Amino acid sequence: MRGVIDFQKKHPNVRILLGEFGVIRWAPGGARWLADVVDIVEYKGWDWMFHAVGDWNGWDPTYAADDGPKNRASFANGLVETDRLSVLKKAWAKNAQ
Repeated sequence: MRGVIDFQKKHPNVRILLGEFGVIRWAPGGARWLADVVDIVEYKGWDWMFHAVGDWNGWDPTYAADDGPKNRASFANGLVETDRLSVLKKAWAKNAQ
């Protein structure tokens, strides 16, 4: 992130967007990594977009690490409150205010 931080220092009025970042659901420590990234970008005042809810189950934070390989037919089948989803919901709640 050093390059972006340096750019922001040179151009303080330019908005920064971290787009399409995420963590694969079976990565050890994925929730901690996700929380760290969100904390950093929030501290820096950057905008961000998580990739992706409702997409391929490898990225989708509503799938637990040990869920099967198939995507759900729809969200109507229920969402799993994973540690990664909890991190995102906490961050989204702060930004909703």
